[in-house]
Amino acid sequence: MAENLPVDFEQRVKAAPPVGGAGYPYRISARDLMANFRFLMNQMPAGFLANEMIIFDGQKWIILAAPPSTGTVVLGCVGGTMQWLATESCE
Repeated sequence: MAENLPVDFEQRVKAAPPVGGAGYPYRISARDLMANFRFLMNQMPAGFLANEMIIFDGQKWIILAAPPSTGTVVLGCVGGTMQWLATESCE
C-alpha cells in the first residue's frame, strides 16, 4: 500500500535539491505529509468500536481490542498475530 501514497518521500530524498538549496531533501512539506495522512485515513476500515485500536502492519489494517484495564501489557506478535502480552511493571 505504501507505494500508492500520494507523496513518496523516499523518491523525494533521492532527487536533487532545487536550485538555491531549499526544499527536498532538506525540508519536508506539511502539505505533503497531510496528503499522505488523508490518504491513509481514507483507507482505514469503517465502523470499528470505541474500545478497539486500529493499527497498520505495513500491508493491511488490523482491528485490535483495547488492552485490559488492569495489569501491565505490551503490544506484541505471537504466531503472526498482534496481541496484548502480559508483562511485569517497571517501577
